[in-house]
Amino acid sequence: MRKLTLFLFLFLLPLAVFAQNKPTADAAKAFLDFYYTGQGQGVVLADAKVCTEVSREGDNRYECVDTVDLNALQAGETYNLWMLFVVPEGDTYEDILVQFNQGGLTRQTKEVSVSGSLRYRTWKSLRLTKVGDWTIKVLHARGDAVEELASLSVTVVE
Repeated sequence: MRKLTLFLFLFLLPLAVFAQNKPTADAAKAFLDFYYTGQGQGVVLADAKVCTEVSREGDNRYECVDTVDLNALQAGETYNLWMLFVVPEGDTYEDILVQFNQGGLTRQTKEVSVSGSLRYRTWKSLRLTKVGDWTIKVLHARGDAVEELASLSVTVVE
């Protein structure tokens, strides 16, 4: 019995350390309502980060392997903008845009398509060659309106 208790303690303790805060009942219900009945309302970008690599297999499949310091991206190096979307069940959007802006100019734009999922993960590679401050914007173009889903400020160094 002691060994079982020790095993459970040692096994469950690491899980408890990494566990997220439990959402309130209202927050959980709102999330599920959006996923199951929010068709046509657009997408939610739950997370966006820059990383060096995205895992293609194993337990961390489609997750960032290593995030980077946004104030020290190396000019000419290839990185990934990793994004996590919540997309209502049955919806598909092909009008998500990722803009790479520097000095008030859009230097590059990439398109992203997403479809119904509680946890739609995708990424776009980026290679910024000009040194200086950049802004990466994730936008959702919906008819005449454009919704900004996220904005990341990064600095590219030599």
